[in-house]
Amino acid sequence: MSFSTGASFLVFLFTSKIGVPDQELYDLWVVQYENTVEESTFVKTTRIFKNHITSDGCI
Repeated sequence: MSFSTGASFLVFLFTSKIGVPDQELYDLWVVQYENTVEESTFVKTTRIFKNHITSDGCI
């Protein structure tokens, strides 16, 4: 499975609402996303997911 950069976040949100396990979806997304952005952007984005988007900080 591959996500385009522009749609990856929307796909992530939509798919999580239709029953795909959050961790599984995040794992697929983060590998693709890492290859499309600068390292500093990747670090900031994954920090946002950990601190603000996930309820338990586990993703």
